[in-house]
Amino acid sequence: MKIKMSKNALNSRGDIWNAVIHVLVSTDYQNDSPLFREASLVFHYYSEVESGGHECLLNWQSQNMGEIGINTYVNHLSSILLKIGAQDYAAIVTKYGVEMFEMYIQLENEEITDVEFYKLIEIANSEYEKLESKLDSLLETYFIQIHTEMIEVIE
Repeated sequence: MKIKMSKNALNSRGDIWNAVIHVLVSTDYQNDSPLFREASLVFHYYSEVESGGHECLLNWQSQNMGEIGINTYVNHLSSILLKIGAQDYAAIVTKYGVEMFEMYIQLENEEITDVEFYKLIEIANSEYEKLESKLDSLLETYFIQIHTEMIEVIE
């Protein structure tokens, strides 16, 4: 079931951004459609890494990564990033995603030191930060493209 929103409430890019995020994070509207899963995956990547870097992503998404398999997670996320024109971000995910997850699990199991883990996290975060928040505008454009598929716009 789609959330219903007035056309007047979706006048600006910011309005649409906020509306799509509301749909993605509201448990009342979560569904299993491919578009919802796709938008949710890329939004959570963006949100977690912007909030606290790749460590934050691992802290909040490791269960999901483990359930679907880290290779599947990395492949899905990379393909969505490529789809929205975020090739540089897809390259980071592809290059470091599996190794970061494996090291995260090893750290949790006390098989490695945190120094080894944080060295890799810092490299991935540094590459992400060099992109100067380009993902912001790419994600916003993507949300604008898909919002009518996720939200029923009423007059």
